[in-house]
Amino acid sequence: MKPNTRFGIAKEVARLVPVLIGSAALCACGDEQTLSASSYAASPGSATSSSSGTATPSGTPDVGINVIVSGLDGGNSLQFSVNGNTGSWGVIDANGDVSVPGSVTELTVGSTYSFAITVQPQDELCSAANASGTIGSGVPPNITVTCVPRTAAQAVTAASAASLAIKSTPSRASPQARQGAASWTDPSGRLWMFGGDGDDAEGASITLGDLWRFSAESGGWSLVSASTPAPAARAYATAWADPNGDLWLFGGQARNTNGAAYALNDLWKFSVSTGQWTRISGSAGKNMPGVYGLAGVPAADNIPSGRSSAVSWVDSAGTLWLFGGHGIDLTGTLGTLNDLWQFTPSTGLWTWVSGSVTAAAT
Repeated sequence: MKPNTRFGIAKEVARLVPVLIGSAALCACGDEQTLSASSYAASPGSATSSSSGTATPSGTPDVGINVIVSGLDGGNSLQFSVNGNTGSWGVIDANGDVSVPGSVTELTVGSTYSFAITVQPQDELCSAANASGTIGSGVPPNITVTCVPRTAAQAVTAASAASLAIKSTPSRASPQARQGAASWTDPSGRLWMFGGDGDDAEGASITLGDLWRFSAESGGWSLVSASTPAPAARAYATAWADPNGDLWLFGGQARNTNGAAYALNDLWKFSVSTGQWTRISGSAGKNMPGVYGLAGVPAADNIPSGRSSAVSWVDSAGTLWLFGGHGIDLTGTLGTLNDLWQFTPSTGLWTWVSGSVTAAAT
């Protein structure tokens, strides 16, 4: 995978680290991360470079911004830009104070700043106070973001919205182009989507690991960030929703750092109510063969082999049925599979029902 590098940093800083202040955190993905709050000022006599390649004058301290968020529902996130720049640093998924240093925002004493919310959270509308101005000292300005339920927020007039640096019709980001994403529909009729294969900004192929939610009622997408470890990036996974509305994800195709594909056989559950992922069974290993046991007999050791593009459905009892796909058989051979499996959420056990334990050659 190709790391993203968007902003220059002072010579003394070898690597950016995530900012975590209070209970709020900025997302930091890959090599694109943020400096700690204590790293606002560049060393005297040094120069920093901007994303455009223009050097910041020697001795001019970098000054970032503080973002203070309230009213954001758990499991939701909002995205923002500073002076038109966006990045994974501009994602907020919790209430509290978040500091974004000048090495990211490219702000210095005397420069103007403009903060804008680019993606609103699901079913909420957030507004920003003190969203623009001029930095007159080395103290970062405070931008106060307040989120309210969308029904209440619709009473905000267009004039008030403009003064709070939001559009009367909130701008919405959409997931980037992809194929092979896993998708579910929950009992509320909202669409959920995870991962898939796409391209980065330079056109290089990448496998994605982001979770999105679409509400037909509000007509917008929301990027959902989890508070627990999440499944690895993958495409062509098997996915379904149980009667409680929780989301399940099995297997799929991932890629190593050299771009070589391999099959997964891990089973994950996402709780819509808590916004947390839990790994239920399977391995983080690559191209893992299955453990079949006896046909028709559930067992704690049973697990389907790593595979992608399998067929699945859920019966009236909430039991998952999984058939075939492209992956690894009992002997570790890669090919097309025709085995039928059953997973019972109440017991957490897999059952090999029928079909061959060996793959058809491809």
